[in-house]
Amino acid sequence: MNNSIYCYIVPKKIGSILNNNKNPINSSPVSLSEFIKHSAKETFHVDSRIFRTLKTLILKPGTLTREYFRSSGIRYVQPLKLYFIINFLFFLITPLLNTQDFKVFEFDMSSLTSDNQFYQILVGNVLEKSNVSGEVFEERFDIHMKYNQPALIFLTIPIFAVFHWILNFGERKFFMEQLLFALHYLSFFLLLLMLLRIIYSFIEIFMFAGGDILVVLFLGGIAILSFLYLIISIREFYSNNKAVSVIKSILLYTSFVVTLGLYVHFLFFYTLISIKLGY
Repeated sequence: MNNSIYCYIVPKKIGSILNNNKNPINSSPVSLSEFIKHSAKETFHVDSRIFRTLKTLILKPGTLTREYFRSSGIRYVQPLKLYFIINFLFFLITPLLNTQDFKVFEFDMSSLTSDNQFYQILVGNVLEKSNVSGEVFEERFDIHMKYNQPALIFLTIPIFAVFHWILNFGERKFFMEQLLFALHYLSFFLLLLMLLRIIYSFIEIFMFAGGDILVVLFLGGIAILSFLYLIISIREFYSNNKAVSVIKSILLYTSFVVTLGLYVHFLFFYTLISIKLGY
């Protein structure tokens, strides 16, 4: 066969393998342990950029999203990888710190249906058709919800980004930029929740202080710090003045709270439908 035609039809690398009568599939077999090791490395491996990324995320609100596009992401950890690392740590550490009296992002059937008659009716209807006792049904529901939480919270990012896009429609920003803004903000929010929850546990255990006052301080700290962070982020990202940044932040923070509420409701219905369908 003419070499020029041969190279055109078959890529050079594959062609050299065929010419040497080697099997490309069996030439370098990969064991299961190597595959798992490689996959874990690709998913969780970070280098010195993680410290630069976290420092910028925490101390310079809004800068990380802006600089990520300017530097083509070379100097920082990719937004999705950063989010998955923080998400993994959050849902790994936070449940260990939760107590019966104070829980953070740990929902169950009892807490969601106790003050919601509509939810109680829905659960009752599914329970009647499930042919199991109430205790078994509640246990299954709570297990499903526990494992659905980390994955489904990712859905809040595009919803929050849509609110962000509507509010900043006049700004010369692509939706992808606003999507990454939402991704970075949720990453910071989860990181803030986790760090304050660790501090709360430290105070409660080692200083023997707790109760309703500490819970109020925790919730107030989350609300104030995440709101102030949003104001600075918007001002930095859009170069708006203080007044415009505050007004936008009030509207956007309200939409963020609404988004978290939608997440909780979706989590409930998704879990209920999963059980109903036998998953």
